[in-house]
Amino acid sequence: MNPSTDEQTLDDHAIDAPLEVHLHKGGQRLELRWAGRPPTLLDSLTLRLACGCAHCEAARQHGRPVSHDDGVTLDSVALAGHTALQLSFSDGHDRGRYPWRYLLELAADGLSAAR
Repeated sequence: MNPSTDEQTLDDHAIDAPLEVHLHKGGQRLELRWAGRPPTLLDSLTLRLACGCAHCEAARQHGRPVSHDDGVTLDSVALAGHTALQLSFSDGHDRGRYPWRYLLELAADGLSAAR
């Protein structure tokens, strides 16, 4: 893989919004369908643990786990501008933004729901 090509491919400004966003299995999985890319399927626990809000980042920096309910699901999904999603979880957490690039990186890192 060519790092400069990969960076350009996953640049937020070069990534168009997905064509479709779907919640599956009672909010347990999020599916994104892209033009020219394979679908992205991520489970709700992966997304909750990957939250990048200030509170969750501070917990990680201090060596504490991100607090969450074991059976956490997605309650809702909304656009956050043109480049991200705002996710609301069943444990009440709704602070993190999930840019298109970050969602693709989570799937590329093997953190998809296909397990």
